[in-house]
Amino acid sequence: MQEVAKNYFVDLFQKQNNVTSSVIDVICHSISAADNDGFTSPFTKAEFCDAMFSMHPDKCPGPD
Repeated sequence: MQEVAKNYFVDLFQKQNNVTSSVIDVICHSISAADNDGFTSPFTKAEFCDAMFSMHPDKCPGPD
């Protein structure tokens, strides 16, 4: 039974050939390579402190 369940989810989530690649190829990129480098670079301690201390102390950082 364990093997049946494992195979089901492997087949379900495994990357399969599909026709969406032709659609994805025509979508314009909205983030430049320079912006992407900035988004994916490690944050600094100063950036972390700025973010933490700019939040109101009794509010959550996002929607409830």
